[in-house]
Amino acid sequence: MQKTCAIFLFAVASSSVFAQSTTSGLTATIAEASPSFYTLISQAESAYLIESYEESAMLYERAFTLQTPTAQQLYDAACSRAVIGHTDLAFQHLQSAVRGGWIDLERLQEDSDLRPLHDDARWASLLENLTQRVHQWEAAANPSYRSELEALDEADQQYRRLIDSVETATGRYSEAWSTLMTQIEQNDQQNVDKVVALLDAHGWPTAEQTGPQASAIVCRLLTRAPLEIQTKYLSTLRSAARHGDATWQQLAEMEDLILVQQGKPQLYGSQYAFNPQTRQFEVLPIQKEHKVDRRRESMGLPPLDEFLQSLQASYTRREMISVIAD
Repeated sequence: MQKTCAIFLFAVASSSVFAQSTTSGLTATIAEASPSFYTLISQAESAYLIESYEESAMLYERAFTLQTPTAQQLYDAACSRAVIGHTDLAFQHLQSAVRGGWIDLERLQEDSDLRPLHDDARWASLLENLTQRVHQWEAAANPSYRSELEALDEADQQYRRLIDSVETATGRYSEAWSTLMTQIEQNDQQNVDKVVALLDAHGWPTAEQTGPQASAIVCRLLTRAPLEIQTKYLSTLRSAARHGDATWQQLAEMEDLILVQQGKPQLYGSQYAFNPQTRQFEVLPIQKEHKVDRRRESMGLPPLDEFLQSLQASYTRREMISVIAD
C-alpha cells in the first residue's frame, strides 16, 4: 500500500529536567467517557493498518460527527471507503479534502487504495479540480523560500539520523557519542541562525507561499533555539495559527516549551520526560492540571491520558523491535 496514515506518536521532549506529574485522576474520568474524536481517529487509523477497512471507515464517520476533520483525515477516510467499494462516500470525502486544502496530486494519482475510483466519471473531474488548485498554489508560491526551509529541515536531521546506530555500536558517553552530540549542537546553532534570517526576511511561511509543511519545519527548528529567540517569535506563531498558517498544536507545544524553560508549569502537557527507573513517560508539571484536557481540546490536542498511552505504546513497540533485531 502506498498510503501511510499520519499517526503522530512522538513530540520532542524539550527539557532534560525530570519531573513527575499526577495523571491518575484523569484516567478514570476519561475511561468512563464516550470515545473522543482523537480516540476514534486513532482507532480508525489502526483498523486501516490491519486492513479492517470497513471498521476503519465506520470509525472515521463516528469521529466526523464530533469534530470537523482535517483534509488529511478526510483523505484517509476516503481511502478506507474506496477499498470496500463505497464509491459515493469516497468521492464525497476526497472532494471535501481538496476543498480543505489537500493538494498532493501525485499521491492521489498513485494511491492503490483509490484505484477502484479510476473508472468513475467523477475521477477525471476530481483530478481536473485538484490540478487547477495546484496551479493556483504554485502561482502564489515562493519556491525559493520553500526550498531553503526544506534544505534546513534535511540539515536538521542529518546527524540525528545517526543517534540510534552510534548508541547501539558504542553506547552513550563514548567518544563517538560525544562527537556526535557536539556535531548536533553546532549544526543546530547554524540552522537556527539561518531560519531566523529567513523569518526576518520573509515572515512566517504561509501555506500559499510554501506549502502546508513549512510551518512544522520552522517550529521544529525553533525548538533548537535559545529561549530568547523562541520568545521573540511566539507572537508571530500565534498570529500564524489564527490565520491558518500554523496549527494550534504547534502553538501549544511552543508555549509549553517556553514555560518549561522559564521554570514554570506548562499549560497543555506537551512537554514530558522519560523516567528510566519506571520506564514510563511522565509529563512535566502542569498549571491547574484538572483543567488540562479542556485546554488541550481547545488546541486540537487529544486528552492527556491518551497522549501518554500513545507515547508508552510507541516506546514499547520500539523496545520489541530492538529485541527482535538483536
